[in-house]
Amino acid sequence: MGCCTTVLSRRRRKEQEKQAPNATNSNENAANTELVKAVLVAGLYPNIVKIEMPPPQATRGGRKGSKAAPKPPKLKTRKLWESHAPEEAVQIHPSSVLYSCTTFSQPFLTFHEKVKTSAVYVRDGTVVSPFALLLFGGDIQVEHLKGYVTVDAWLRFSVAAQHAVLIGAMRAKLMEMMQRKIVDPSLDLLCDAEASKVISALSVLVAK
Repeated sequence: MGCCTTVLSRRRRKEQEKQAPNATNSNENAANTELVKAVLVAGLYPNIVKIEMPPPQATRGGRKGSKAAPKPPKLKTRKLWESHAPEEAVQIHPSSVLYSCTTFSQPFLTFHEKVKTSAVYVRDGTVVSPFALLLFGGDIQVEHLKGYVTVDAWLRFSVAAQHAVLIGAMRAKLMEMMQRKIVDPSLDLLCDAEASKVISALSVLVAK
């Protein structure tokens, strides 16, 4: 009995190894930080904070003049699951590595948790690009004549009409690809000709 069990265990292990994706291929985009952050948007949306930087401070009087201390940016989020919900002011939690930041490389954050104590705080924040939101955010509305794309009737981006069409097409391809994966969980997207092209194009686009 023990011998038979060992043989069956080996067979099951070999079957699992055949079905498992290649570790090297699965990790080939690990160094693409912007792609990793885009995946965070896909997983954490609608946990998004809009960062509004204050206007430049006027120079103080004097012969040489000196700039006033910069004002902190305004951080706003919104309960997108509530229709017509107003924006809500939030702050970065003091335990966050972003707490002392006064400037950000991108105008948006995605976050894991929002808590309310003496104020409303967000934790585990990551700066993300508008392109990540356009691809992995909520429903988009394209205003071709005005040159705008709006995500979930809240976040508005200035996008040329031809680029908006391409974004819509990429989103449709992503949804189609994920639907195929749901229907057939054994499908290896990295080995699928069409899916691998979509993944390659996506990794290049979000890195820009």
